[in-house]
Amino acid sequence: MMRIITYIKLLILSLIQDSIIFVPHASGTIAIKDPAEYGFYDTYDRTLITADGVTIHYWIKKPQDDSKPYFVFFHGNAGNIGDLNSLTEKNNDRKYRVELLQDLANKGHGFIAVSLRGYGKSAGKPSEEGFVKDVNAVADLIQKENYNVSALGESLGCFSALELMDVLSKKNIEVKGVTLIAPFSSMIEKVYESHAEFKKFDVGKYLKYHFDNKKIVAQTKYRGKILFIHGLEDKVSGIYHSKILEGEAKKQGIETELVELKNAGHVSWKPEKVAEIITKRF
Repeated sequence: MMRIITYIKLLILSLIQDSIIFVPHASGTIAIKDPAEYGFYDTYDRTLITADGVTIHYWIKKPQDDSKPYFVFFHGNAGNIGDLNSLTEKNNDRKYRVELLQDLANKGHGFIAVSLRGYGKSAGKPSEEGFVKDVNAVADLIQKENYNVSALGESLGCFSALELMDVLSKKNIEVKGVTLIAPFSSMIEKVYESHAEFKKFDVGKYLKYHFDNKKIVAQTKYRGKILFIHGLEDKVSGIYHSKILEGEAKKQGIETELVELKNAGHVSWKPEKVAEIITKRF
């Protein structure tokens, strides 16, 4: 009987996974504004077109000098990069994204902050396949403009950061570094973290999206450094996800570093501190 109940719960999860994974209009979300309204001067709102014809918006700000990279930033699953709501972590406080970009800019670095499809001002509907197309369009932009870049992702956005790392490496384009803030190793492992009872089933058959970050790390040509930053109080994606990814990276001969943040959860970390950690490495 318990197995049947678990199976029914898994079927329900498979039917509603889009609404769980992608939440661009989460409760309390504030619509994205022009960069200048956040104090980002000399920052421009630009668009690019993906291979399947979707218009993607991004913010771009030049670094102070050529020695500093553009951080290509990919946001997590809820809200948008310009959301300034001040809700609690339980309700997905997202103002840390703007603050992180501000702190990176204050240290003289540039950024390309991407609104993935279905988020912010970007068109389209979120999906794993769609995000890959978005990343490929960003990679083409970087190649065309010969930008000096470092990939940066938080939570779900870590998948896109790793995809960018992999795509650019396949093009033999240097990536100065990769930073993953509160990543998960794969969607399957993430489901097991929340629903241990599903381990009795082959969950992969029921999930439309796998977001297999571990697989990307295992197969990539990239041989730079991956920096993991994870809050010790993260109840959304436990720090063991970063440790799984770090272990896989080490197997491939990739340089790694894991910074554990005390008194920090999934999104309740201090942007200024995180910016300082990142910019000291890259």
